[in-house]
Amino acid sequence: MAIQFTTQREDTNYAYPHIESLAQDLDALRKYSFELLNKFRTVWNEAEYQEWCVIQRILHAKYIQY
Repeated sequence: MAIQFTTQREDTNYAYPHIESLAQDLDALRKYSFELLNKFRTVWNEAEYQEWCVIQRILHAKYIQY
């Protein structure tokens, strides 16, 4: 199960190369995540929601590593 999740997560991340570059800077990634989350309060966009989900998976994986 964990292997399947990891493979899926990696495949999904490749669709968002700018997120991969932000993944090295956790503060920038968190800031971008909060910006998207605040935007959802006024305008819903499925593509941005999927992007936010990828960010959350990256942040969770980084948090688990520490």
